[in-house]
Amino acid sequence: MISVISSLRMDSMSQILAAFRTTIRTNVVAALASIIGMGAAMAASMGGDAALDALIEANKPVEVERAAKERLAKNNKDEAAYWYLGMAALVQNNSKKRTAALESMDACIAVLSQSSLCHLQAGRLLGVEAMEAGLVKAMSSVGRIKNYFVRAHELDTKSFEARRDLMQFYLQAPGIAGGSESKARELALGLGAQNPEQSKLLRATIAIHEKKRDEAEQLLQSVKHAGDESIIESLQSSWITLGLSHLNDKGATKARHIFERVIRDKPQRTAGYFFLGRAQLELSEWDAVIASFKTAAQFDKAGVFATDYRLGVAFEGKGDKPQAKLAYNRALSWSKLTEKAREEVTKRIAGLS
Repeated sequence: MISVISSLRMDSMSQILAAFRTTIRTNVVAALASIIGMGAAMAASMGGDAALDALIEANKPVEVERAAKERLAKNNKDEAAYWYLGMAALVQNNSKKRTAALESMDACIAVLSQSSLCHLQAGRLLGVEAMEAGLVKAMSSVGRIKNYFVRAHELDTKSFEARRDLMQFYLQAPGIAGGSESKARELALGLGAQNPEQSKLLRATIAIHEKKRDEAEQLLQSVKHAGDESIIESLQSSWITLGLSHLNDKGATKARHIFERVIRDKPQRTAGYFFLGRAQLELSEWDAVIASFKTAAQFDKAGVFATDYRLGVAFEGKGDKPQAKLAYNRALSWSKLTEKAREEVTKRIAGLS
């Protein structure tokens, strides 16, 4: 009997982890697109340093990191410097940088215990790091991630970013790890009178999570940003998340239309072209795929998106083996390529011979 109960518990846990795996994969991609492709304007409203914002927009995170460290060497209570240090690590999308930046956020919290910004950035850094490291890391870190986001919101209840990130946590984490759809809904509806447009964004996020995509699209279409950069950037991120939701549920045609909209709104951003290419790839629109990924590669100065691998798939689908092999070989040199992906690329190259 004990072994049966134990087995049932393990099966239940496996199901929870499997669901969490799907959720975090989607949200890592969306989160990184938001942070890396759309982070500059958000950072501008939160960090408040135009020069450093410009460096982030120009994809120069190393310079941002250097400047932030210089400021902190002079003043270890420079809250904005900590924020930019975290932004630089997120934009570079490097595990060692994120780990070091997280240590800096904890140092910030030690000297600025009432800093919502440092708690928020710590939650983001640990969240991305945990999700990219795999399920075991994600589950072991989930308590700390929640605590960072809860505290960030408590310290600044007027911060849309802190409210949004806490709500995202409640939606994405399984109940056994602190997730709560009812708490997520409370956070979204709690903004209704205070800021209706921000409330719509949060409600749309919940609708996407529940796969009520038509409702989410109507909410996003109704958002009036009135020039508010925070809302503009969150709106773009929400459209990407909606597009990915369609794409991950065999809705490539609908996803393509959404990503085309994203590009119209922000034509200088990598994410729109990359995700448009992914949708076109599902539709076997080879020439369009190639054009989209080539454009994405031009904008992707930080080397975040795996454009070469997908270019190889597109060239292979088109029947252009020489170009496919070139693209696959470039993909093998990508620093963020996983072992599983490396095996897949190597297999594809062998199949072209």
